[in-house]
Amino acid sequence: MNGVMLAEALHAAQILVPQSISGGKTCQAFSMAEAEHVSILFTFGAKGAANPTSIVLNQCSTAAGAGATAFGGWPYYVQSNGGAGNLTAGGEDVFDQGPLWATTAGITSFPTSIANVVISIEIDSALLEDLGLPYIQVVIADSGNVTYCGVVAILSGLRYAYRASPSVTV
Repeated sequence: MNGVMLAEALHAAQILVPQSISGGKTCQAFSMAEAEHVSILFTFGAKGAANPTSIVLNQCSTAAGAGATAFGGWPYYVQSNGGAGNLTAGGEDVFDQGPLWATTAGITSFPTSIANVVISIEIDSALLEDLGLPYIQVVIADSGNVTYCGVVAILSGLRYAYRASPSVTV
């Protein structure tokens, strides 16, 4: 086999099912206790009259979001040319912005149009060690317009990787 078998080497957790984020959404918190890295993928669909206002990451002590504390210092990438017919001049479908670095205020600057955009946040577990809070919670603030988004956390460097890896959202 070539490449990585996602189902066995990584753990994917859907932390926000695709839906309207009008008025903002708080995603399901997930644990980094058994992983070395997470890639958090945001896929945006149809856009309303305005973009989200921010994407903030909190560290928490439980899956319920207890003790939520915003943290920064994480890189993120933006694929603003995503979707059919929106390739770069070279015919590529790539992350064309990044790495960009977030503060505790999170991501506050977005492409002019968020429709069909993919954002990837990349976090190593070492970044979480200072506070001793193993859960990450994603909070999307939105201006109240209908914008569609789904969010998936893909954990890697798993301590106990196998086909039926334990849940990270409990």
